[in-house]
Amino acid sequence: MSDYTDEHRLLRLTLKKPPVHNVVVWWTRALKGEEGVDSTAFPDRKRSKDAAAQQAVWQQAQQMFRERVAARGGPVEIDVGDGSGDEGKA
Repeated sequence: MSDYTDEHRLLRLTLKKPPVHNVVVWWTRALKGEEGVDSTAFPDRKRSKDAAAQQAVWQQAQQMFRERVAARGGPVEIDVGDGSGDEGKA
C-alpha cells in the first residue's frame, strides 16, 4: 500500500491461481459485485476473434461432462472408518 497524500492511497493486489495446462483464464471482474468488462476487447488478448468458437467448444465440453456425471447414477458411499485408526487392519 502506498500513501500519495493524506486523502489518496493505492493498494495493489495480486491474485494467483494455479494454472490449468494450456488454458488462459481472463477474469471479467476482480471483486464480487464489481462491474464486469468485456475481456475479448483487450488489445493483447490472443485469438480474441475466435472467442465465440472457443466459448462454443467450452459449452459443449461442459455439457458432455454433465452427461457423464449423470450417467454414473447416484452418489457412491465410501467407508472412511470411524476415526479410531483401526481402518484396514485385519
